[in-house]
Amino acid sequence: MRGLLLALALVLVAPLAASAQDAVALFADRIRYETQDRELVAEGNVEVYYDGYRLTARTIRYSGDGERIRAEGPLRLEGPDGAVLIASLAELSGDFREGLIEGARLIFDRQFQIAAAEGRRSEGRFNSLTRTVATSCTICARAETPIWRIRAASVVHDEQARRLYFESAWLDIFGLPLLYLPSMSIPEPGVERARGFLVPNLRTSGLYGIGVQVPYFIPLGDHADITITPFLATNGTAILEGEYRRRFRSGLLELNGAISLADGTSDHRARGFLEARGGFDIGRGYETEFDLRYASDQSFLGQYDYSDDDRLTSFLTVRRSGNTSYFEARTEAYQTLREAEAQDEIPLVLPWLTWRQIRRDTLGGTLGLEATMLGLVREDGRDILRGGLDADWRARRILRSGIELGAVAEISGDAYVVQDDAAFDDAALFRATPTVGVELRWPFARTTAAATHVIEPIAQLLYSDTLGDAVPNEDSLLPEFDENNLFALNRFPGRDARETGLRLNAGVSYTRFDPAGWNMGLTLGRVFRDGDATEFPASTGLRDRRSDYVAAVSLDLPPRFTGLARGLFDEELSFRRADLELDYRTRRFDADAVYTFLAADATNPVLGPQPERQELALGTRYLFHPNWELEAEWRYDIEARESIEALGALTYGNECIEARLEVSRNFTSANDVPRDTSIAFEVVLAGFGGASRDWPARRCQGN
Repeated sequence: MRGLLLALALVLVAPLAASAQDAVALFADRIRYETQDRELVAEGNVEVYYDGYRLTARTIRYSGDGERIRAEGPLRLEGPDGAVLIASLAELSGDFREGLIEGARLIFDRQFQIAAAEGRRSEGRFNSLTRTVATSCTICARAETPIWRIRAASVVHDEQARRLYFESAWLDIFGLPLLYLPSMSIPEPGVERARGFLVPNLRTSGLYGIGVQVPYFIPLGDHADITITPFLATNGTAILEGEYRRRFRSGLLELNGAISLADGTSDHRARGFLEARGGFDIGRGYETEFDLRYASDQSFLGQYDYSDDDRLTSFLTVRRSGNTSYFEARTEAYQTLREAEAQDEIPLVLPWLTWRQIRRDTLGGTLGLEATMLGLVREDGRDILRGGLDADWRARRILRSGIELGAVAEISGDAYVVQDDAAFDDAALFRATPTVGVELRWPFARTTAAATHVIEPIAQLLYSDTLGDAVPNEDSLLPEFDENNLFALNRFPGRDARETGLRLNAGVSYTRFDPAGWNMGLTLGRVFRDGDATEFPASTGLRDRRSDYVAAVSLDLPPRFTGLARGLFDEELSFRRADLELDYRTRRFDADAVYTFLAADATNPVLGPQPERQELALGTRYLFHPNWELEAEWRYDIEARESIEALGALTYGNECIEARLEVSRNFTSANDVPRDTSIAFEVVLAGFGGASRDWPARRCQGN
C-alpha cells in the first residue's frame, strides 16, 4: 500500500490544481459546485484516473479552501503496482500528510489483506490501523472463519521502510488462538528481500528428539544476503547454521556451514561443516569454478540430515573454451567419511592440466592434439607426477553404396615419476600407445504409413599396443562395459590403463520413429579379440576372447512415459549387470521405478569380493485433490530382503497456506549414524516469507 493514501488525496485535488502537469480523467454521473459550502462534488459511479492510479467511489468532495478532501464509499483505489485500498470513508488534510479512514482494508500483493475499524495517516509515511484482522485466506460473504488470521490491537504500515508492525497480536488457526505475540514486525508482503524471520521448520529424530530451525534473513545491499538459522533440539543440541550469498558482476559466491554449540550425541568437541562454491568470469575467455567442502567428522552430516555423501570432493578449476581449443587447470581434494578408508591414503590432485586443440582439413581428416599433466600427492603412500602427449587423426567418407567408412590413428605418450612405491623403485617411467583402426557403418531406412525404421550395423576393427615400461594404475581401476563405450578406442575411464590387442567391436542399432511422436531404440553388440584381455577385471565382461553382450532398449512416449533397460550378459543369457528405469509423469500423478542387478564379483580390484546385489527404488507423487498431494519413496534390498530407506509426505495447500508433513526412515546404519526415524513439519503462510507452490484458492460456499 505504499503511497496509496497520498495518491488518493492527489487524484482528488489534481483536477483543480492549476500547477498540475499530469493528465487527469474524471468521470461521474453528476458533477456540481456547491457555492454555500464552497465544495466541488462528484457523485454517482465516480472514476478518477491519474498517474497510473484508478479511484472509484460513490461521492468525492473537495473543499474550496484546500484544507479538506472527503471520499465517500464504498471506495477503491488501485495503484500501478497492483496494491489496493478499500474503505467506506476517507478524509484527508490538504497537505496529504494527515488523514482518517473508516472501514479500511489494505490489500498487498493481490492477496494479503488487513481489515481495520479505523485508520489514520501521519507524517506522510505511517498508516496506523486499529482493531485489525489480517489474513491471506479467501474471505467469504457468509463470514466463514479463515484457516489462519492475525488479530491485532493495532498495525502500523511504514511506507518508507515497507514494513508492518503488529501490537498485541494473536495468531488464530481455524478460529482458535494459538500464539500470542506482544509485538511483531514483518516486511510488507510482496517485498522479496527484507530483513526478518523466515518460515520455521519442525523436525523430530531418535537422535536429537524434537528440533526446530528458525531462519533469520538479512539483506546486504542489492546483491548479497545472509541467512542465520539456529537449530535447537530437546536433547540439548544447539547448532548455528549460516548461508551467505553474493552476486558479482562477473560471478557468484555462496557459503554454507553449521557449527555445533552444544551436542547431545557427542563428547562436546567442535563439530560442523563448511561449504564454499561459486564461479567467475575472469576475462579473455577464462572462467573459474570452485566447490570446497569440509566436515569435522564422519557422522555430523548424516546425523543432522545435511548430506548422505560418504566422500566430500573439493575442486578449483580454471578453463577456457574456444571453437577449436580447450584448456583447463584443476585441483581436487577428497575427504573420506568411510570407516574403512584412511584419510592419509587419499590423494591430493595437484596439478591437473588439460590442453586440446583440433585442426580440421588435415590430410583429409581432423587432427587433434592434446597435452595433460597430473600430480597425486599423499601423506602416506605413493606420489605420482604424470605427463601425457596425444595426437589423433580421424576421417569419414560416405560411399555411393551408402556405407560410411571411417579411419582413426592415435599415438599417446606418457611419462611418470613415481615416489614412495617399492614396486617402481622411485623410477622415471615412459610408455607409448599407438592405435589404428577402421569403422564401417551401413544405415538402412524404411518409411511406411505407420513409422520410419532405421537399422544401422556397425563394425569397428582396432589394433593398439603399449611400448615401454609398466606404470601404476590410479584412475582406471573400475572400468565398465555398456552401450555408450561399445565403440570406444579405450574402455578404461582414465589414462593409466590402456586397452590393447587386435579387436573387433561389432553391433547393430535399431530406431523406430512414429508419426505420433513416440520412438523406440535398440542397441546390441559385443567385442571379438585375438586373445584374452587380461588387463580387464572379469566382472566387466571384457576379459575373454568373446566379450559378453551389451544391450540397451529405450522407449519414449512423450510427454508422459520414458523407459530404459540395459544389460550385460553372456551367451547363456546369464546377466552380470542389469538396469531398468521407468518414469511416468502427468500433471496429477508421477511414478518412477529403478531396478539394479549386479552379479557376485569375487575379483573386484578395489572393494574386494562382492556378493550379488539387487535393489529396487520406487517413487510416486499423487495430487489426489486440487489441494492435497501425497508423496512416497522407497528403496529395498532384494537380496537381503530388507528396506534401505523410506519416505512419505502429505502436503496441503491453498491460496493462503502450505503445510507439509514428512516422515522418513533410514533402515541402515553407517559412520556412527544408527537406524533412525525422522519427522518434519513445515507451514508456509502466504505473505510471511518462504516459497510455496501456486495452489488453487478455496471457493466460498454458494459461489
